[in-house]
Amino acid sequence: MKYIDIVDDKNNLIGEKVDLTEVFKNGLWHREVSVFVVNNQGEVLLQKRSNTKRRKPNMWTVCSGVVEADEDVISAAMRKLHNELVMKCTIYDLELIEIGIESNQLENERNNNFRYIYFIKTDRKIEDYPINPEEISKLKYISIEELGRLIDEKDPNVTFSNQQYMEVVYKQLEKRINEIKEK
Repeated sequence: MKYIDIVDDKNNLIGEKVDLTEVFKNGLWHREVSVFVVNNQGEVLLQKRSNTKRRKPNMWTVCSGVVEADEDVISAAMRKLHNELVMKCTIYDLELIEIGIESNQLENERNNNFRYIYFIKTDRKIEDYPINPEEISKLKYISIEELGRLIDEKDPNVTFSNQQYMEVVYKQLEKRINEIKEK
């Protein structure tokens, strides 16, 4: 079983740890992380979720997941990068760009979370990433303009495209990518 720290609707820990299945079944507020990986050319890494994933199989996303019980958000982001992309980093490599609030229905479940969204720059090419078939079926880099189109069109094949906070995230990513391209 995977336990999750529960938070209130203001993102304060309430001292309760609940099994992940119950968190989604009951729509309990919790914390999640997402990491936008950007290469030296200013492209954003997308990963296609494995078809065996229980939630949102075969959808495009970024490195993301729940913050486990007794884990801080930055450690969760580092863990997800390592587990999904075999990418090691330090806390200094990750930059927090937004904390989004999500509340969405997933079939018979409800996902209520505060999503900590990070940015990390890398020089890795697609072929440098080993693919863990339990997590990912495919990887690709896309331009910031393509990311903007996916968000504008609320592409149903992208897990985060319809989230309200994505406009702010996009602007922050665009700013950082322009800085990368200027160097």
